[in-house]
Amino acid sequence: MLQIECNGDAIRVLHNDKLVIAHDRTTPFVSVGEGSYKFRSFSDGWQMKGLVKHKSELPYGHYDKARKTLRFHNGDFSVTFSMEETEDGVLLRVQRASNKINRYWFTFPCRSGTAVYGGGAQYRSMNLRGRKIKLWQREERFSRGVLPEIDLSGDREPSGFPQATFLTDDNTYVHVDHAGYAALDFTATHRMTVETWDAPKGLLVGGVETPQQAVKHLSHALGRQPLLPQWAYDGAWMDIGGGLQSMLTQLEKAVGAKAVINTLCIRDWTGLREDTDRQVPFYDWVWNQEMYPRLPEMIHQFTVQGIRTMAYINPHFSIEGRLFSEASLKGYLLRKTEGGVAIHDMGGFMAGHLDLTNPEAVKWFKHIIKANILDMGFSGYIADLSGFLPPHVVLHSRQDPVEVHNQWPLLWAKLNREAVREAGRGQDVVFYTHAGTGGVSRESMLVETGEHSISWSRHDGLPSALTGALSLGYSGVGVSHAPIGGTHSLMSTRSKELMIRWCEYAAFTPVMRFTRIEGKHWEFGSDVETGELLARLTRVHQHIAPYMRSLLRESAAYGLPVMRSLQFCYPDEKKLLKNKDAYMLGSELFVAPVMQTKTTKRKLFLPQGNWVHVWTGQEYVGGETEVRTPLGQPPVFANANGDYMRVFSGLSHID
Repeated sequence: MLQIECNGDAIRVLHNDKLVIAHDRTTPFVSVGEGSYKFRSFSDGWQMKGLVKHKSELPYGHYDKARKTLRFHNGDFSVTFSMEETEDGVLLRVQRASNKINRYWFTFPCRSGTAVYGGGAQYRSMNLRGRKIKLWQREERFSRGVLPEIDLSGDREPSGFPQATFLTDDNTYVHVDHAGYAALDFTATHRMTVETWDAPKGLLVGGVETPQQAVKHLSHALGRQPLLPQWAYDGAWMDIGGGLQSMLTQLEKAVGAKAVINTLCIRDWTGLREDTDRQVPFYDWVWNQEMYPRLPEMIHQFTVQGIRTMAYINPHFSIEGRLFSEASLKGYLLRKTEGGVAIHDMGGFMAGHLDLTNPEAVKWFKHIIKANILDMGFSGYIADLSGFLPPHVVLHSRQDPVEVHNQWPLLWAKLNREAVREAGRGQDVVFYTHAGTGGVSRESMLVETGEHSISWSRHDGLPSALTGALSLGYSGVGVSHAPIGGTHSLMSTRSKELMIRWCEYAAFTPVMRFTRIEGKHWEFGSDVETGELLARLTRVHQHIAPYMRSLLRESAAYGLPVMRSLQFCYPDEKKLLKNKDAYMLGSELFVAPVMQTKTTKRKLFLPQGNWVHVWTGQEYVGGETEVRTPLGQPPVFANANGDYMRVFSGLSHID
């Protein structure tokens, strides 16, 4: 229910009796300004420095009940919003604004000490209180919090999934629909501020009684992820490659250890580049028949055996490839400001880039997906590298790249979803995306929490994978995963302990995926014990598939995240905040994965109720306890009165 209270220039907007907008002369709801920016380019992206020429608060407010508008003004500057109550909250849209305004600051009320969650994929901590977070899309490949940032003031942790969405611990929520740069500022005591470059498309605000209700509204407004098919979580995925014989050898080694591998991700199905120091797929999205002879027949045989196959694509084209020539001739690639096709160094080789604002280019690439991937029999693919949009290019839409930069992953996700639908493959095909923003959840069944280093680092190692997943859950993105063991290294090597602990965590997430990485890193078959432990954990993951199915259906229907923070499930049990790196898988499994090296036991605070340790069958009552953490047995407790207790009781019998 919407209530609006006015007293002179003071305006209070309440939704379900919760204050969501508070404006007066001392703390205006809106400030505006004019600004510019400067670029600095890198081989894998670009960063900016923002400059504000002037900033003006708009302290004078007026609500027009007949027109349902809010107007804020000061001197030569004014902004008018339309306002309506929707099923998901109160929606505001900029109706009119003074000329030259291209910076907006929106201030929302909060009480002192309010905890704030969301922001897309955030890594340092779930509670964003005390932080200023820049929302600028970048698929980061270096250690967050280690290398210095040179761009806009704020956190030194770029995200592959920035989203201007947040939820407070008193269950008020905000989503700002904006495709350009934005920032969230939670450093002030009694207010929260969202900055946007230019006017957002809309602001959704609301207040409810529980975090579950808030996420239901946010996910409904943003779009809920389609339901994952059963094959996606009924066993583990394995990145595999090096040619047909190498692929078969890797699979045989895993199966020989009794691992349940039901999906093979063949990244190099188009071939490998030979002119870089990394194993990089050749960016020409055509089957390489020399590396993978008889691939369609092999895919069919795997499918008959219950093993799915996935390919790899991205919206970039190696300049030596056939598709680059075709796309260039047809005008489907991004162009330079001075004319000609824009070509960039992608880390040792040059490539052009699909213009996602060109409808004909999108149509052409969808045909490539349908003909070269889906018609070959692949059950899905990795839709990678959508966070790369160079600054000095000309778009078909004639928009400024800054204005659509954060929207680029959404355009890419839409292209892929449409290709799958047009191919008539329905919900049996899975593509997953690395990058994202608000609205990607409507298109992508599965997202990756980001690129994580091979480390125990809280900024970007194993713990950051969990924090990223839980913050995405608060942001309305309920189904995510992280590749086992991490994907990049900064002078570090994956140890046996890290590999096993990461696998323990992945076994209790929606998708369990082993990734390949160059270098002398501990892998699946590095020794017999590792192979046996990891194989057993794949069987654990498969064993809980019936429970996972119920959670995925719940997420698709109501937007509830599969992985939930303890605060999300038990907001009144403050003692649970003492738990570090613990979460609920649905409502029936308490999971406390080991995320620190040399950990032999963990002290935990269980929620109220009766719990069963799934590895020993020992019963516990909610409160403080301590359990041993041998390799292969992370602390996991099942709700003794849950509907799936019979499933969980079988975990102790998996050898």
